[in-house]
Amino acid sequence: MIKDNRNYVKFINNKGLFCSVFFLLLGLLNPASKLDEIATFSMFGLLLLYFLDIQKCLMKVKIYFALVIMICSFFLVFLVNNKYDLLFVLAGAFLGMVLFGFYKKFFRDKLEYFIVVIIGIFLITAFWNAGDLRHQISVEPIAGTYVDDKLSFLRVAYLVRGGLDYYAANEKAILEDGRIGSLPLQVWGWRMPTYAYLWAILPGNVGLSTHATFLLLTCVYFLISFRITKLFIQENYAILVPYLAFPYFHYAARTLAFLEIEWWSVIIFVVGIYFLFLKKLIVSVVLLGTALFLRELYVVSLIFMASVYFLERKIKYYFTIVFIGIMFLLFWFVHLIQVTRYVDFDLNLLAGRGHPFGTFLLQQTLAYGAGEYLIFEYRPFLILVLLSFFSFCSLLFKRKLELDLKILGVSGLTLILAVLKIGTTPNDDYWGAIFMPIIFILAPALLFGLLGMINEKKL
Repeated sequence: MIKDNRNYVKFINNKGLFCSVFFLLLGLLNPASKLDEIATFSMFGLLLLYFLDIQKCLMKVKIYFALVIMICSFFLVFLVNNKYDLLFVLAGAFLGMVLFGFYKKFFRDKLEYFIVVIIGIFLITAFWNAGDLRHQISVEPIAGTYVDDKLSFLRVAYLVRGGLDYYAANEKAILEDGRIGSLPLQVWGWRMPTYAYLWAILPGNVGLSTHATFLLLTCVYFLISFRITKLFIQENYAILVPYLAFPYFHYAARTLAFLEIEWWSVIIFVVGIYFLFLKKLIVSVVLLGTALFLRELYVVSLIFMASVYFLERKIKYYFTIVFIGIMFLLFWFVHLIQVTRYVDFDLNLLAGRGHPFGTFLLQQTLAYGAGEYLIFEYRPFLILVLLSFFSFCSLLFKRKLELDLKILGVSGLTLILAVLKIGTTPNDDYWGAIFMPIIFILAPALLFGLLGMINEKKL
């Protein structure tokens, strides 16, 4: 995957530094607290120092000068706009220097150090910012007082813990929601029961245990996303992925958003993809199946993944995906039968949930959680999606796209295309969580892959 040619390495590193700085700037956190300001600039400073350090034997003075101008200009704009407090910016930068010093002295060439730092900062900021959230979720939502799907999901889990069947608990939670008062007549309005039983079996308080488990799963995502990315590009650049994803999961960790099922399913889906790449098919089947049982939208990804494996004549992997699909159909059929205990079985039950073909819902999904990024006004998610599409198509056209990266690409990009037609506006903006964590992996992996392709053409 990675070439040893000296000119190739020099080209990749010089171009890679500019791309790394681009991703570092893109991933700056829009702070929710003063601690966030210290946290984001400590990570930024740590990684910037690291990327400058590994390039020192290849960089020229003019490139250093260009980088300094770019970074100073960026900070000047946002400091003038009072996005940050200069004192906390400097404190974060100093902490980043300290963390880099520890890396140089004790952990050189151990890139997992950066993942541990990102995870540590994530857990600290999540605990600091989520005080009110923990108080809110530590008690069962009271009937008639909640007007939010997320609290309805939480109430279902509390009721299931209390001994109710999921479908009876879901009926009760929906009817006692302060804004609805009637059951959904389509099967798609009934979430599959996987999430409720998963949350209900967690030890301790349902709400607090659910939140703690989400934080743990996010840490797993940070690690696995790094390991997936380094399958395709130099691991030096793979550490950009958890950094890019940090603000997105920071948003979920400090708000009720973590109760949206999409966050849970995407993490499990990404981990399942990783084990699929490792050829550990049994583990992959369990994880991908669980992700599908949590959120049926991933059937779109699996259809295209199976198609790619079939076209590539990877029959064992093709039948693995088909097996997952068959298990899902059986599970969904049982779910459908259970739903008909509460609503009439007619054509409306299976009616599709769609909207006129267009980008309106896609724009909403790309805005979901984007406010957690400092440059949210410049649509960072749209930038990443367009970058991923362009790089994917370019590599595919030139036949430089290896199979695993092709599978990862179709698993995420096809979901984006699906949103152009399916879904309900303006309510389904949270669907962004089903594909953006995949895009965080794809954008760096595909861009650096494209750089390699351009260089190979030059040589």
